[in-house]
This record gives sequence, C-alpha cells and structure tokens, in this order.
Amino acid sequence: MAIIREAKNKTPLEFLAEIKQTRKGNIIQSERELLHQMASLGLLDEVINIILLLTFNKVDSANVNEKYAMKVANDYAYRKIRTAEEAVLRIRERQQKGQEEQKNKASSTKTNVPKWSNPEYKNQTSEETRLELERKKQEMLARLEEGGD
Repeated sequence: MAIIREAKNKTPLEFLAEIKQTRKGNIIQSERELLHQMASLGLLDEVINIILLLTFNKVDSANVNEKYAMKVANDYAYRKIRTAEEAVLRIRERQQKGQEEQKNKASSTKTNVPKWSNPEYKNQTSEETRLELERKKQEMLARLEEGGD
C-alpha cells in the first residue's frame, strides 16, 4: 500500500508537514509536542504516521485533534502495535466492530406499536376466548353502570 510505504519512509514531522501543507496549514508547537509524547510511549515513526493520518481523516480540520491522537497512541502502545501494517489492521478491526455494533443496535430496536395496528394483522382469538372476553366486558360495563367498584 502506498500509505504504508509513505508512513515507513518519513519521519512524523515530515509526514505531518505534508498533511498540513495539503490542508494549507502550518505545524504548531502543540503538534510538535504531541509527536514527542507519542514517541515517548515507545511508538515507532511509522505507527505515529498512521495515527496522524487516522486523526486527520476523522476530522475535517487543518489541525490535529490532539486528544484523539493521544487516545489512539495510548491504545496502540498498550496493544504493542509496532508496525504500520499492524496499525492499519487495528483501524480496520475497529471500523468493522463499529459497523457490527451499529447493525446490531439497528436490528435490536424494539417497537412499541401493538401487533394489531399492523394492516396485515389477522385476529386469531379462538371463539371460546372471544366469548370469555365478551362476558368479562359485559360484567365490567354492568359494574360501571351500578356506580363502580
């Protein structure tokens, strides 16, 4: 992949400068500090570059979302992700997991609309049950006419 090749051949500062240039921005001091923080977690340059790319793809901005980048960097350090390929695989896993969760959430949504309101609903109450319900209804109406209770 061209992205992985780019990530492996550039320092994070060079990689960030290219991204910023395409977005007509300049590297700011807090972004330089962010690169040092990610490196201090033991992440290799190629992994940091993938994190930068992920972060920029997440938001439509000329600046790095530093909190998000550090969150991902901490996760990658914890999971001992050492190569750009592993970082890309992790991104794909998270995207698939997110899509599956959305699909499950959408399919498990319950409706509070009663079945009988469906236009194709067919009443399948037995004659015996229907007569029993009618008898109870008449009893309740009679009690209501007598004054309740």
